[in-house]
Amino acid sequence: MNRFFRIFFINILILLGLFCIGCCSNLGSSININVIPVYTYQVLNTYPHDQSAFTEGLVFEDGVLYEGTGLYECSNLRRVELETGKVLQIRELSSQYFGEGITIYKNKIIQLTWKSNLGFVYDKYNFKLLQEFNYPNEGWGITYDGNCLIMSDGTSTLHFLDPETFEEISQIEVHENDIPVTKINELEYAQGEIFANIWLTERIARINPLTGQVTGWIDLKGILSPEDCSEKVDVLNGIAYNAKNNRLLVTGKFWPKLFEIELIKEEMGSNLIEDNPYIKILSPQAHEVWTEGDIREIRWNSFNINKVRIALAIGGHDKGHLGDGRNDFIIDAKQEKYTWKIPPGFVTDFGITRSDDVQISFFDASNDQALERCNFTIQGTNSKN
Repeated sequence: MNRFFRIFFINILILLGLFCIGCCSNLGSSININVIPVYTYQVLNTYPHDQSAFTEGLVFEDGVLYEGTGLYECSNLRRVELETGKVLQIRELSSQYFGEGITIYKNKIIQLTWKSNLGFVYDKYNFKLLQEFNYPNEGWGITYDGNCLIMSDGTSTLHFLDPETFEEISQIEVHENDIPVTKINELEYAQGEIFANIWLTERIARINPLTGQVTGWIDLKGILSPEDCSEKVDVLNGIAYNAKNNRLLVTGKFWPKLFEIELIKEEMGSNLIEDNPYIKILSPQAHEVWTEGDIREIRWNSFNINKVRIALAIGGHDKGHLGDGRNDFIIDAKQEKYTWKIPPGFVTDFGITRSDDVQISFFDASNDQALERCNFTIQGTNSKN
């Protein structure tokens, strides 16, 4: 048993003893959960979609579909014929840029990039580059509410920008019953609400732009058929609003189809949080940096789940579970925190480099269903990892 797992297993035993002693006092710490409406969908029309498009942004205006795509060396902006999926016009981004969300402001198209802190402004009609602008955070999704640009950066924060100067005016934190909603991706503004893809999920959040409160969830599970999923497909991403008929257009990265949908409100008793296992990781936050030797709390909120398995992966390769190296680390989900002393030598033991993300993943211990995951960084005490 290596040093990491031995130390961790000792910590687990101590924690479980403390938990048994304090379990009675913890009963009063449960979270009051307001039921948030959930919407399913009816597909009204299905359109072909270019399966080479790694969709990052989608806008529909005056009968024309505009799409922004991502990946280095493959990113572009395109005008698309909705009914056929035919690309009518395209502008390629330079190979060093990873294209992200797009929106329309007046007669301009605005496109973000992921990690370059750079945005582009194009003429809507001829795609001529008019302007570049900078922002301090990552670029994920962007939309326009008639007054401000609204931008996401993969966290729970939405930034409101002046559409002329691109200066930040304000920001809101998106939350569900006081729980931060992270991984906010592509955005669309429609009828006073923000619609947001949540990365790595099949859900769209409906967000109050004044308070950041999630007012509803759209569950798009099953919209892509098993036959379509047998092809190379990635996550749900891309929301456009057809104002003429009050419908949403949705697609995903490398998806072969784009769907026009109508929303159907479910009965309140079938809320996703109440009916399905659900974990929201509170700590570590995405891209947070921890240091070996630190004492840190892994914290989460849990809903309708008894036991979770927590697994660790480094650099995209499974390095085992947070347990004794032989048995999975399974813990009471309602505990909602675990105090971890990161072992000295952790970085060296696992050969972690600066480019490696450390990933904490939560699974339902009863059926091994993946629930939530978060990438962060652990550095060595000499900061030379």
